[in-house]
Amino acid sequence: QMHRYARRHAHAPRAASAAIGLPTPAAMRPLFPFLLLWHLAGVGAHEGASHGAPAEAEHGPASAWPPPPTASDMAPSSQATTAPASGAAARPPTSDDLVKFYSEQGFIGAGNDLEVLEDATVDEAVAACTHFPTCTGFTFQVSNDSSSTYKIFLKAHDAQVSQSDAWLSYLKVGVVLPPVANFTVGDLELELRDGSFTAQVLRRKNANFSFVEPLQNTTALPLCQRLGDLNLRVKPSSATGYWATFTSSAGVLIQAETMSVEGEAGDADGVTYTKGDKLYRVLAAHDITALLNATEAQPYPLPLQVVRFWEEVKEAGARDAALVLRFNITNVSGEQVTLGGVGFPMPQAGDTAELITAVWNDPHVGMHHGFVEWVRIVEDEDTLVATSEELTTPLEAWRPVLEDCNCKDFWEWTAVSGAWSEDWANNQQYPFLNISQNLQNTGIWSAGADSPWPAWHNSEVVRTPVTNWNEPSVVTLAPQQTVSFAVRLQLAPDGPRTRDDVLEANDKVVFHAVPGYVLASDMRNATLFAKLPAGVGLDEITTIPANCVSVHHIRAGDLRSSEDRDAYTVFGVSCGVGAEGTCRVSFTLSDGSIATVHYFVTPEVFHKQVQNLGNHWADVSWLPYEYPDPFGRSASVMPWDREDGVHVIDDSRAYDVGLSDDAGAGNNLGFGTKVNFMPTQHQVARVDDYIRFTLLGVKPDIAQEPLRSLQDPETYEVRMTMYYYMNDQYGVHFDYNYTEGDKCTIGYATPNWCMTENMANATYRAFNYPHQVATYYAMYRVAKYHSNLQTIREYGFYLDMAYKTTLKIGRGGPGLMDGTVFREVLIALKLEASLGNDTFAEYAALLEDKMHARATNWAKQPYPYGSEFAFDSTGQEEVVIWLSYFGMYEDANKTVNHILSYMRASATWAYNGGARSLGDLGNNGKWFVTADAGFSPRGLMHYRSGLNMIPLIEWYRTFPDEFLLLEIAMGAMAGQMSNINRRGETSMMFHALPYVLDHDPHSGDYGLGFFGHSLESAAYFVNHPTFGPVCYLCDTAPFPVPTNSTLVTIFPRDSYRARVFVEPLAYYFVAQSGTIANVVVDFKAKSIAVQFDDAAAGYEGGSVREKLFTHFHVQVSKESFLRPGRNLRLVSPREHQVLAPGLYKFLARGANHVATFAYD
Repeated sequence: QMHRYARRHAHAPRAASAAIGLPTPAAMRPLFPFLLLWHLAGVGAHEGASHGAPAEAEHGPASAWPPPPTASDMAPSSQATTAPASGAAARPPTSDDLVKFYSEQGFIGAGNDLEVLEDATVDEAVAACTHFPTCTGFTFQVSNDSSSTYKIFLKAHDAQVSQSDAWLSYLKVGVVLPPVANFTVGDLELELRDGSFTAQVLRRKNANFSFVEPLQNTTALPLCQRLGDLNLRVKPSSATGYWATFTSSAGVLIQAETMSVEGEAGDADGVTYTKGDKLYRVLAAHDITALLNATEAQPYPLPLQVVRFWEEVKEAGARDAALVLRFNITNVSGEQVTLGGVGFPMPQAGDTAELITAVWNDPHVGMHHGFVEWVRIVEDEDTLVATSEELTTPLEAWRPVLEDCNCKDFWEWTAVSGAWSEDWANNQQYPFLNISQNLQNTGIWSAGADSPWPAWHNSEVVRTPVTNWNEPSVVTLAPQQTVSFAVRLQLAPDGPRTRDDVLEANDKVVFHAVPGYVLASDMRNATLFAKLPAGVGLDEITTIPANCVSVHHIRAGDLRSSEDRDAYTVFGVSCGVGAEGTCRVSFTLSDGSIATVHYFVTPEVFHKQVQNLGNHWADVSWLPYEYPDPFGRSASVMPWDREDGVHVIDDSRAYDVGLSDDAGAGNNLGFGTKVNFMPTQHQVARVDDYIRFTLLGVKPDIAQEPLRSLQDPETYEVRMTMYYYMNDQYGVHFDYNYTEGDKCTIGYATPNWCMTENMANATYRAFNYPHQVATYYAMYRVAKYHSNLQTIREYGFYLDMAYKTTLKIGRGGPGLMDGTVFREVLIALKLEASLGNDTFAEYAALLEDKMHARATNWAKQPYPYGSEFAFDSTGQEEVVIWLSYFGMYEDANKTVNHILSYMRASATWAYNGGARSLGDLGNNGKWFVTADAGFSPRGLMHYRSGLNMIPLIEWYRTFPDEFLLLEIAMGAMAGQMSNINRRGETSMMFHALPYVLDHDPHSGDYGLGFFGHSLESAAYFVNHPTFGPVCYLCDTAPFPVPTNSTLVTIFPRDSYRARVFVEPLAYYFVAQSGTIANVVVDFKAKSIAVQFDDAAAGYEGGSVREKLFTHFHVQVSKESFLRPGRNLRLVSPREHQVLAPGLYKFLARGANHVATFAYD
């Protein structure tokens, strides 16, 4: 067996011109037993996978493919193109240099056996595991005799050792050698790894961090993917069945073959060549064919030669050079070969354990004009941008590298995705084609499951139709034909705000959308601005599905306002009749490139989306008082599974169904928030029932002993969960059928928490308090501003409870999710104090003091971004809000900049303000789309998006020249509406994995993001320096608004139609009761008229009998003194009250209610 391993991994150098023929059946016979073992192990198995015909779309004719970068033939050479770095090995590293083993007493658990060596020495096991790329270690039982041979189990995946004196285990680790070469390209420093010549480090010059994960012992092993690796899926014309898969990361223990290239005359630095106005210089060139051929369990050797180039490119007039990563792929067989997958791993230094060195990346999956953007999480938010360098290399798909050795959450720039799309159509991705053995061993899921991924309800699995971001393609190579794939890597000059400068410099289309990429059918003025590369025209526009949106030119003469603006092509965008869901718009340009933009069309207009959601919470997912729940959870909104159309009553994650924590409380928080800003009498009564019967009360006629409310009405403490798992230690109080209890022991697939009674009764978790505060605050506003709506208590009671619950959080700790509600409570207390309530005045002083202490504590911290974890993306909302409230703008600005590391602008709707989910699926989702793969699922438009939008949009209102923040915030604000389906059922997040690309069926913790959406939902009229007058979540008359116009009418199209921000004056109008039909701004007369919508705002269902309030309340604030306009006052109606500075009250009588303001 050892000889078999050695033979398989002994790769002799292959001449560039040598043809690679397919092995004969006889030659393949020795591999069959190995393939069978691989299949039975459930790792990399591909026999019998169902798939459709290969995609027919290709990147273009062979004549369009760029030639290799050198005219001369390349031959193997013993001399490197660059001198070794200081300290580098003088000889090529061997496997002994690159891999080491260390022993631990104990055993590696059952499963994931790659091979069993029946009678082998430790040295033989070391040799086998060394040359087996997927082997991570081995384990064997120590015998009592003097034997030196053992039955040894070779293990794959994460090898965890459990203590046992009778067993011994050896774990494989990589060895990090000094880099073999260093290059400086522009402001980038690249260090190449000894042996494979992949990127060991890529950083800004002289920086203390790397954009890609620096090489470490745990990532220096085979199959640990680096920038510079290549992943291929290949099928020769004579082959049948599944695609062969090759990765250069398998060949870490093999020396890449250095290629010598002749430079132009007099060029001592190696080869240079030109293409148009671009000058390329080859820094390093290596044949990596042998590295790719190290991939195991493939039915034939790679029928290709692959040469990788690291290059420098500089364009005429460019300030700096850029780095280019190129692969030349040549078909060296005697038959056609189809490439079904070509991908460049794009790892990020995303380990947040070291926050100062952490970097995250995200894409716009926009074909030839797509990009990947790395942003450093803290400090200066350094930004690196990857763009396509050749027509062959579109960002066709953004693929998770599930096959990476450690599943480090790395993704891949996939330029060719036809083979992968066959997997994705079945909700799978190689090598995970079947449900794992571990999951089968639970007895819950069977080997014949329709998907590799479990769903957290009974024994269901993930099955959903998949629509790719872009049309998948394949590339077919004739014998001896070469195709070149390349991407460019370049620093943005000044962080995320200058990313578009890089795109423009690299001849990529720069897109800006108003209001964004999530649209509703009533948005008549939606606009797309596209800055095309110089000298490139537009040939065609297509949409998939057909007519999902209509894209049409707007006359340029109406839109010119500056020299910059002339460079943009401007399109009007309108939703197609009956359109719903994701919509791809493809722009085919005259240079043969394609730029795609990805929209999402909501099922209903935003206002109706919220109405449907409220009706769902009130009447569908509402658990009636009479429901016989022994835990006392009735009279509440329970989590909902929109796939099965059922309440989620039981879960192994007790907090999910216990009305507390983020997932459990999210639905009632969301419902209370909806009632806050769009109340109906029926729904107000529901929230009151929740408060009196469940939050503060008990139901002795329904629930069973011990009777406990969610919140203690005397101490104001909030329990961890009302639902728990009873046991003998704490008492079995009643019989209960825990239908999901069989999942309690599956710790590797999700952070289950089948909480015991004592855990459930704990009250220490501060994160549980703001959700309930928001419910009290909602009822305070309903009772105060909607006098004709009946509430059980007067408004002072609800505000009192909001205050006393807020006090329980203490004076320290991190920012809390939806903690902005504490500020709203403080503002309400100060308002009541100004109206003569001395008790609330005392409350306000105490609360402000507490919040000042918290803000001061955050200002002292370099990175106040923790939660229950050392780092999280949930507390930044409250950090910015309170630092800004107390005027600590410099400290707040650091956090705003930090938020831009995970809130991005992208013309792919789900990434546009989509934030970054961290562990949230495991906490409260249904579809476990990476279970047992060791890969973190990627969620978008989770509540993190809705909450991180709050500081961005509020910062924009204060500093209204920060237009990037406005774009991102609008993406997040509108994106929260994409989670709601036509029935009003919501989802906790959108799955970004390409084999899902759908919303999770569980409602989960969506309510937190909906709180942020509802608090900030508004229309924004903006005079943009480039695009001129535009309206975000609103329409205007006239449209387009001429730049020199002095009169404009604004029609809100946001969810509540109760807030309008007039950016040229920085005035923010908020209807505390009622909704706004339109706002007329007369800049010449210096007047602003707010027209209220009598039918929609003042009356429930438009009936006078159901009038919700007797008076309109309008709040107006001057958000920024960077804009003109002073001394705003209400001039009509004359009969009005000024309750507080900027807060006006006037009678709702008759019709045609208009509030007219004047300013200086």
